Amino acid sequence: MRAWQFRHKAFTLIELLVVIAIIAILASLLMPVLGKAKQKAQGIGCLNNLKQLQIAWVLYSDDHEDKIVRTGGLQSLVTNPDDPAAQPGGPKANWVLGSVNPNDGAAMSTNVKFIINGLLYPYVQNLAVYKCPADRKTGPGGAPTVRSVSMNGWMNPISIESFSPQNRVFRKRSDIVNPPPWKMLGVN
Repeated sequence: MRAWQFRHKAFTLIELLVVIAIIAILASLLMPVLGKAKQKAQGIGCLNNLKQLQIAWVLYSDDHEDKIVRTGGLQSLVTNPDDPAAQPGGPKANWVLGSVNPNDGAAMSTNVKFIINGLLYPYVQNLAVYKCPADRKTGPGGAPTVRSVSMNGWMNPISIESFSPQNRVFRKRSDIVNPPPWKMLGVN
């Protein structure tokens, strides 16, 4: 009878180090590509959010005899989301309440009630739509902000006292006959 000899084949230390080095090189080549892909995906998500808000803006106008949903501005800034004047039909009601700027007050930039009590919320009830996926801003105390989208101040503003009389204010969708290259909604 013949005795069988088994020899265990295994990687040598040098072969193992070469394989690890190749994997490290490939990983270093892939990381920037993956980072760019993530950035591109966040940009696409942000554009999709803007599209949803613009569709809501048009639907609001259709439901309200061509009137554009109101925008507040600093002159009519709502600092309490439960303010009766800021509720639908009130003199300070607008597309969203409060400010997009975390420096204007922690409660405004981190409290979802400022979105929920806005006039566009019945049309877009997904709170994530109001914030760009790439936005990492935080309010005072480190809480994440809830909104990164703001509306053009010339779109049916509540107050125009600080605007120049030569500038055009749009109250109805039909007022916008030849849209310029600026945007109605934008990401801050």
